[in-house]
Amino acid sequence: MDATSYETGFFTQPVDHFNSQNPNSFQQRYFKNSQWGNSSGPIFLMIGGEGPESPKWVLNENITYLTWAKKFKATVYVLEHRYYGLSYVYGPNGKPNEDLTYLSSIQMLHDVANFIRTVNAQLPKPATWITFGGSYPGALSLWMRELFPDLVHGAVGSSAPVEAKFDFYEYLEVVENSVRTYDKTCADNIAKGFEEMHRMVLTREGRQNLSHIFTLNPSWTSDSNVSDIDVQYFFSNIYSQFQGAVQYSGDNREGYSDGHGIPDMCAIMTNDSYGNPIENIAAFNKYMTIFYQDGGDFEGTDNSYADFIKHMKNYQNQSPDAAAATLWTWQTCTEFGYFQSSDSDYNMFGSPTPVNLFTKMCVDIFGEKYTAAAIQRRVDEINHRYGGRDHYKGTNVVIPNGSVDPWSALGKYTSNDPSVVWYLINGTAHCADMYPARPQDVPDLTKARAIIEDNIDKWLSLPSPTTTTTTTTTTTTTTTVAGPNSTEQQPKTVSTPPTPAPPAPTRGAYHHGSSGIAVFVLCWAIARAFL
Repeated sequence: MDATSYETGFFTQPVDHFNSQNPNSFQQRYFKNSQWGNSSGPIFLMIGGEGPESPKWVLNENITYLTWAKKFKATVYVLEHRYYGLSYVYGPNGKPNEDLTYLSSIQMLHDVANFIRTVNAQLPKPATWITFGGSYPGALSLWMRELFPDLVHGAVGSSAPVEAKFDFYEYLEVVENSVRTYDKTCADNIAKGFEEMHRMVLTREGRQNLSHIFTLNPSWTSDSNVSDIDVQYFFSNIYSQFQGAVQYSGDNREGYSDGHGIPDMCAIMTNDSYGNPIENIAAFNKYMTIFYQDGGDFEGTDNSYADFIKHMKNYQNQSPDAAAATLWTWQTCTEFGYFQSSDSDYNMFGSPTPVNLFTKMCVDIFGEKYTAAAIQRRVDEINHRYGGRDHYKGTNVVIPNGSVDPWSALGKYTSNDPSVVWYLINGTAHCADMYPARPQDVPDLTKARAIIEDNIDKWLSLPSPTTTTTTTTTTTTTTTVAGPNSTEQQPKTVSTPPTPAPPAPTRGAYHHGSSGIAVFVLCWAIARAFL
């Protein structure tokens, strides 16, 4: 692409959109590609999520929504989520992200609205905006259309978990169903292996054998005092490898496009040369661990809950990629739940990790007030605010999900409004429609992309939404918005949006991706690094 058409910059946002007495602001990073657009054309906005952003999502012309940007002559933006990446929010002591109070979906939605209003103010007339996102950002995209129909013309929410859920036990049920649909013997062997592991963990000798088989670090010895939490942490780390393989199975992204999904999992789990199903599980654990660490030698399986909590609490001294695990954990503990427990009546992993494990993590990382009851109240508030899947009120939206994807259990599949288009893509996993097309794509995936494109075409032909003009005070800051070979500078006008009618929650929610404890890293958090 033309390097001069690519820009990066920082946009001044209020820390708190709901308190005019709070003077604090932060710099929110964005990327822009104006290669195909013009001042009177549409704007496509990819909303950032639970991880650092990358310019790849405005540069890789094979990414699905960029092929549409080229077709419809749209300018493209990616707006990084507050607190993540380089969009730090400084606390009272001047340290980045020390106060997580303002890390929430509702604050981010108003960040997006403020950004859109400000860009519109610099154009001859307000642009027609279409928002995109996958997983949590997919939900944000749908909620933008619901809350701000005057600013957003249409929205695509890929694999969007629009229903917040405290105990998300359905996740593991879909994992099993996806594996069993592919290969019943594979699923049966996983079940046999975990059943034997449950028996072994009950005795000191059995735990020592498990420690040897899985190369636990630290190991379980004859002197180890193993608690219930230690056992739950162990099992969650092991079955999270199966979660990740299923969630991204077959997605056209580096690492998963040609492996590390259900086929590779089942090739290992049905290989009789390992001797027994536990050894198969250990081999698969090793295989996925090496994949997640980008190669190298297998050094063992994390086995310290205490070290995990210490790592999560130390996020301020970590890289943006590593810190994202704690930030998303905060959002799940204070907004969404999404806790992937084994509390269903039956799944092939048994019932080793009750939802209590995840609520204990919330307390241990963030404090005593983040109890199960408090989290459940927050989850209820989120579903009341946005409607969940049953009472969502947005229009002009497309909501694709993959049948293999465990997150599809929280998707939306009913509507009496023909402008609310949902589609379950048979044979695909998480956010599959977002990645570049390829000849081996299943027919349903090709069909889903065509449905989205057709709806974008319809939205762009509709009259522009009525945009309310505000007369709030504006401030101007000069930011560098430079492409790879550009030294261009331009002023960015930042307006303070009016206070909305509904009160805002000031808390966020919860997640554990990089720890291996559970696959709460959604497509945005990992996929950005792979494209």
